[in-house]
Amino acid sequence: MVDVCSTNLSKSRLKNNPKIGVALDTLAQLRKGSSKVDVKNSPNPLQTLQKRAKSKYITSHLDNGLRKLENSPLNKAYWNTYYCASSISQVDDKFTSKYCKNRWCMVCNRITTAQLIKGYLEPLNKLQNPYFVTLTRPTIVADNLGETIDENIRTFKRIQDRLRKQGRLLNGIRKLEVTTRPHGRYHPHFHLIIEGKENAELLVNEWLKENTNADKKAQHITQANENSIVELMKYFTKIFSSKKTNDGIVYDSVDPRRLDVIFQAMKDRRVYQPFGNKIRKVSEDIKELRAETIEGVTPKVANYVWDRNHNNWFDLDTGEALTNYVPTEDDVKRAKSIMNIPYICLTN
Repeated sequence: MVDVCSTNLSKSRLKNNPKIGVALDTLAQLRKGSSKVDVKNSPNPLQTLQKRAKSKYITSHLDNGLRKLENSPLNKAYWNTYYCASSISQVDDKFTSKYCKNRWCMVCNRITTAQLIKGYLEPLNKLQNPYFVTLTRPTIVADNLGETIDENIRTFKRIQDRLRKQGRLLNGIRKLEVTTRPHGRYHPHFHLIIEGKENAELLVNEWLKENTNADKKAQHITQANENSIVELMKYFTKIFSSKKTNDGIVYDSVDPRRLDVIFQAMKDRRVYQPFGNKIRKVSEDIKELRAETIEGVTPKVANYVWDRNHNNWFDLDTGEALTNYVPTEDDVKRAKSIMNIPYICLTN
């Protein structure tokens, strides 16, 4: 089977629309797929496909660094991301591809985010007087990350049980997030949307009682709206950080080794957890083999393969590009912000 992500289609070959004499096993499997799920997507097919190409472009740069961590227990998963959505089968207006389902993959993360928003937006909007709450503790070193995450979860459950015994049932959703901090430290914390200002304030007070070393000023309470609900669903760790300068937006360096520490700590842990009796749990997983109906495209039967050199999928029969995506200046800045580390056997 051809290494689809590194297939090198020269500009002249693409322009001349030749046939590429390779039948990809993965594409053959996709055409058979019996576990397809039809999902109505954006009414703008160009926008839909270009956003996917952008996610694939940036993820490929991030994953290039992650795959160099050869001794990471997630190395195989990083390689799965390398092949994620690298081939696409089109039948009429239906596009089918295989996905890695990994949280650091921006292609999969876009799908998961849409799925979570669809499942949680309506019940969250039905909460009476919802508030957005942040619960934090002091930063920690890598070796303590997993243990601290578990302790934070246990602490929240203790508070929840204690208040329930007092006759106060908390309703909302809790999100686990971990970010990097200077000097090799990490910051696991919770973002929540909770029903009622009084409940939000009570939760923060109970959190501070449980965590006497936590800074009161680091806990936040603000009234929630639809935008804050959408923001809550975006990511479990912020990969890119930027600041405005006189020369424009500058992105901080992204160290794949530090992200690997977070990804290991988050493995098999839920990011989103509803609490109370008003919101049902929505799956954070997506199907490995997934079909989407994209309205407005020209119906045809075609197989496309991702070419890393041209940041696009190309028709294996005609050489035609699937999208008009060209990395923007901001896309290139993000890609270049990812540190080019050597192949190493260290994970932190």
